[in-house]
Amino acid sequence: MSNELEVFYERWQSDRLHLIDFDNACAIRKIDTILRNVPEISSLKLKSAIDFGCGRGQALRHFFDELKLERAFGFDFSEVAVDYAFESDPIPPAGDPRY
Repeated sequence: MSNELEVFYERWQSDRLHLIDFDNACAIRKIDTILRNVPEISSLKLKSAIDFGCGRGQALRHFFDELKLERAFGFDFSEVAVDYAFESDPIPPAGDPRY
């Protein structure tokens, strides 16, 4: 990603943390609603998930925890967001006995 775009994203997120938090909370509520209303998802016994545009990763982490996944992959154009997600609440490697 270009340095200009990264600078823009870093400035944008620092001014709008309350909006980012709100967006993450909305994404988590959507996940909960989908899982509650489409129980077939749980019966699929998914082992992994991919989230394109994961931002800070809270929604992906929630999905990972709710379905007890083994692996999850988040992709975002911003290294700042991905670094934050990884450092603040990394998803453990497959086979981690804590999960």
